[in-house]
Amino acid sequence: MSAATPTTATPQEIDRALLHAWRNGCAEAGATLVLQAEPGVRRFLNHRVGKGEEDAFQETMCRGLEARDRFDGRASLRTFLTAVAWNVSRELYRTRDRRSLHSPTGLCELASADSAVDEIVARREQVERLLSALDSLPAPMRSLLRRYYWDGWTASRIGRRIGVPENTVRSRLRRARKLLHLALTRRPVLT
Repeated sequence: MSAATPTTATPQEIDRALLHAWRNGCAEAGATLVLQAEPGVRRFLNHRVGKGEEDAFQETMCRGLEARDRFDGRASLRTFLTAVAWNVSRELYRTRDRRSLHSPTGLCELASADSAVDEIVARREQVERLLSALDSLPAPMRSLLRRYYWDGWTASRIGRRIGVPENTVRSRLRRARKLLHLALTRRPVLT
């Protein structure tokens, strides 16, 4: 008679089970998923938005809840919510830029900053180029770069999370950096 060995569920399987329970009305499962995703999404928004991070987080959660039934569970909920946060932060940047151009104090604040106006404009253009280049990458590569550079995960931790060896993660990171570099160098520099 052989003893059955207990099997442990992967994090993805647990997330899928919680998502299924949440869709079937279990609020506790939804709360568990959101609490797991919250620190990473907040960290991402803090890096991207800075001031106004709380409003962006609330907007991300609202949109994530509205889109819950469209989420297919192939990625983690955190990855899904980070993608939503990415869109929210881009809209916020566009709104801020429009406001600062049309606000009488916006240009004055910009001109009175410690840095020269040319430096601020150049920095903004660099950030926009980087964001645009990141947007051109496939979602899995963006997620990999985000986890490694923004969230500070090791290649080993990423590998455990997505179920691949550490060396595979390192190879994918190299490929993602190369594609990002190509995307950045293909974009014309406006002078």
